[in-house]
Amino acid sequence: MAQALSLLGYEAFSPSTGAYDALVASGALELLEDTVLKQALADFFGGFEDLRLWERMLQDAQNGFILTEDFGNLVGVHRLLVPLNEGPPGTTPERARLWASSDELLNGIALIWARQLGVQKDYQFLQDALLRIQTILAEELA
Repeated sequence: MAQALSLLGYEAFSPSTGAYDALVASGALELLEDTVLKQALADFFGGFEDLRLWERMLQDAQNGFILTEDFGNLVGVHRLLVPLNEGPPGTTPERARLWASSDELLNGIALIWARQLGVQKDYQFLQDALLRIQTILAEELA
């Protein structure tokens, strides 16, 4: 039950890029002599746009999934939320076994999973880009 509920929630990461945007707009970024660092910064901050796109696609997939007829009939947010409020189980094992018989439900789960992988890939890109920036800065300060 908790696993089904985890498919439906995602809190978007909304970083502030104002300082970087100001550097670009003012031309101050061009004053950096290290082209490798400038490229690393551009990659890192540019990666946020890809992340925002994937997050939006994930949230759209989740919202669309919740509104499908099969989701409403077989799973239902109203059933998933009951145990969170310390009430009785919101679904039965018999109902949960029916989930696998719905192509619409399985396709929705697969789409959400694929979107989650896309978001995860972008987070990995951002982490790698940030580590690259840290390495460049550490080398320059050494």
